[in-house]
Amino acid sequence: MAISITNSHNFFQNKKNISIIFKDFDQNNSNIKTIVKDDFILIFSNDKIVGINILNYEKYFQIKEGFHSLDNNIQTFLLNKFSNYLKQEDFDSFYKIGKVIETKQHSANPNLTILKVQFKFYEKQIITNLKNIEQNKNYLFAIDGAITSSGLKIVESKISNTLSQGMIMSYKSLGIDKEGIVDCSYLSIEDEFQF
Repeated sequence: MAISITNSHNFFQNKKNISIIFKDFDQNNSNIKTIVKDDFILIFSNDKIVGINILNYEKYFQIKEGFHSLDNNIQTFLLNKFSNYLKQEDFDSFYKIGKVIETKQHSANPNLTILKVQFKFYEKQIITNLKNIEQNKNYLFAIDGAITSSGLKIVESKISNTLSQGMIMSYKSLGIDKEGIVDCSYLSIEDEFQF
């Protein structure tokens, strides 16, 4: 089993290497450059850090195979080691707890529901085909830039001519062998979801 860490960012493990993707970027972009620092390869797109490849990660982190969250120790280590390149905001989560404040059936497709979701600092409209979503309840959502465990990239797009700005998460979409939607009613929208 590979290591998968997708709380704040997308981590992909290959043998003894980990790739940490901070921001979505076009790998064919001619403005991509890298800087090598010891076992770390910093990836830049348009002069903004978008990822880090860590070679021989076991020298730095004790991470076992399986599904993990990006913990504060790894964040602090990277922020201290690369303070010239990384800032705290680079660790903003792609996965956020949101409160469903309104639900309505999609006018063009009866199998879809339009959710109005309140996050900590903003509202978003998210379309889903999942059922049994309750109004005034908190769930986990993936927003623009997230990549699910199956490799699906979450981008703002139109579904049946209606804008959808994210995705409500099921356990399966997180790569967790459990049925159902990720219920966060025990957390507030101020909290961070920990896998």
